[in-house]
Amino acid sequence: MAKFAPHTASSAAARAKAKVGEKNAVGMCAREVIVGIFEIPPPWKWGGNGKAWAVNYFKGAQQVVRTSDPKEIPKGAMVFWDARPNAKTNGQRAGHVAVGAGNGKCYSTDLPTSGRWGLINISLVEKQWGKKLLGYVVIDGMGFTLTDEPVELKPLDQYTSADFGTGAVGPQVTLLGERLVVHLAALGIASPYAKGPGPKWGDADERAVQLFQLAQGWQGAAADGLPGPETLKRLVAEPTAVGPIVPLVDIPATATVTVRTLQMNVAGYNAEKGMRTAVSRSKRIVKRVRALEPQVACFQELSNLKKSKMLPLFDSGLKGVLTRAKGGSDGRHVYFGGPAGHRVQRVASGVIQVTAGHRFRGDDKQAAWLAYTVDGVLAMDVSFHLESDDGIDAKTGLTADELRPLQMLDFLDQTIALAKKHQVDQRNVMLCGDTNSKRAVRDAMAARDWVSVAEVARTAEKADLQTHNRWRKTVKGPPIDYAFVPKGVECVKWRQEPDETLADHNLIVFTRELTRP
Repeated sequence: MAKFAPHTASSAAARAKAKVGEKNAVGMCAREVIVGIFEIPPPWKWGGNGKAWAVNYFKGAQQVVRTSDPKEIPKGAMVFWDARPNAKTNGQRAGHVAVGAGNGKCYSTDLPTSGRWGLINISLVEKQWGKKLLGYVVIDGMGFTLTDEPVELKPLDQYTSADFGTGAVGPQVTLLGERLVVHLAALGIASPYAKGPGPKWGDADERAVQLFQLAQGWQGAAADGLPGPETLKRLVAEPTAVGPIVPLVDIPATATVTVRTLQMNVAGYNAEKGMRTAVSRSKRIVKRVRALEPQVACFQELSNLKKSKMLPLFDSGLKGVLTRAKGGSDGRHVYFGGPAGHRVQRVASGVIQVTAGHRFRGDDKQAAWLAYTVDGVLAMDVSFHLESDDGIDAKTGLTADELRPLQMLDFLDQTIALAKKHQVDQRNVMLCGDTNSKRAVRDAMAARDWVSVAEVARTAEKADLQTHNRWRKTVKGPPIDYAFVPKGVECVKWRQEPDETLADHNLIVFTRELTRP
């Protein structure tokens, strides 16, 4: 049975917060934190060279979490820093200890003012004193657990799907993740968790649930990544290496599979801000894409210009996860791949372009397309970017607003012809991109019985926000970035992630069902 410290995380955070502004004994961080905040009684166990230094308390602990990321330090954690490199004094050799405040901050002695407690950014310790972040202690050298004593949990199958999914936080989420890891391991399926399950629902939880559901032989809506009663019931049971387990229902010959698609205009041609920030933004976008694990990713304005050379950064950053399809051009590209066991395989790819009579000032507005298979089903995705300029085209006499719907229908007709050529069921075709139009393009597609995924998905998150954020916090309004599918196609989930630091358009990810002929 765990032995908890007199004050664990929640209490320690509150006690440290109350200290802010108060005097502390200069250079005595270990005593101030270990005794003054957590009230852990002596004798204490010191690792390293055995001296009573903060860093040696960390080295003598039974269980620690090592991290260099300040945002991974939980609120109320006993957080430690290493000795300063080339230290010449005991104060420099002793490292440092403080109390986590969450969101990359901590309650520390002697910072920002010597001799007083303060609330600071965790990174300030290294900037000020040259000491690198080590991580935090879970169980110290005497066997005291510093995290909060867990609340008593119900058996997993006594929870409902409402206890999980986007926005869910709590020990039940951690419990679910722990059971998923055990079951997936027994089934020989790699865990999607990079750092292990935690109390906040995330993409890894959704993917882990979906992998488990697919291993049961379920497909379509029965494998949507949200745990229902039967999923929870099977996770409670002892894992088995024999799979799939007997399916919940008999799967008919026309059963569907799902594909997870990401779309984003990455602003590589944007003169306002996009071009000068292309390199730094590329790294952040790639990191987010890898975390979301799409099977297909459709990008617009993925520049290869000298001033904003994003394309090689995407290619190298996504290597091993997604591969760029051959044939993309002019900023429109499609990448394919995805998690092991459900990877997309390229069949064919290339570009289509607006017909001569619908071009604005001669621009052919090339779109990239990819025909592929996933779980034995043929599908096709198209990444487009319609006219962004304004004014009147001298040759056609039409405005850009009037030409955009015609350009979209051009792409639709050519895509349908390509799908027929490559034997792709039209129900498995999707076109996505930047329409530069709030309603006209959508209405033109609706007249042909093609609908917006955001409008027909079973769940749509932040669908009331503008997809074009203009480098500012997103506000409510109609989108200009759309994904279109034939009317009647089942779309499981659609979500946009507002983040003006990535691009002037939001990242969008959605899951749709594919029909097996």
